[in-house]
Amino acid sequence: MAQESKLDLLLKTIEENEKKRVEAEERNRADLVSLKLAMEIRVPEVEKKVEELSVSLGELSHKVEHLEGNMLLQLKEQQGYSGIPIMNTPFNTEVLAWAKKKRRSVRNAWMIEEVDWGTN
Repeated sequence: MAQESKLDLLLKTIEENEKKRVEAEERNRADLVSLKLAMEIRVPEVEKKVEELSVSLGELSHKVEHLEGNMLLQLKEQQGYSGIPIMNTPFNTEVLAWAKKKRRSVRNAWMIEEVDWGTN
């Protein structure tokens, strides 16, 4: 008798747990469906914003390039540009030293023209 009641209680608990599991799965499915719907509604908005940002980025990039060009021209005017690069990096110095040693040619004429030869 005691074993039968324990078995009945165990079966009842298993049934209740199974019902709870099924209900939880249904809630999860419903939550996932609502999440999917919310995401599908948002996707066009996000794509539109990405497109707007891309356009804005292009405009800003163009403005920055324009400003950099203007700043370079101003620096050249202020320093009485002599053809020596404003940023004196080892690479620039190396290239200009190489160009100064070379004779004029089609290949290095563009570098030679920018070098201030001064008096030798």
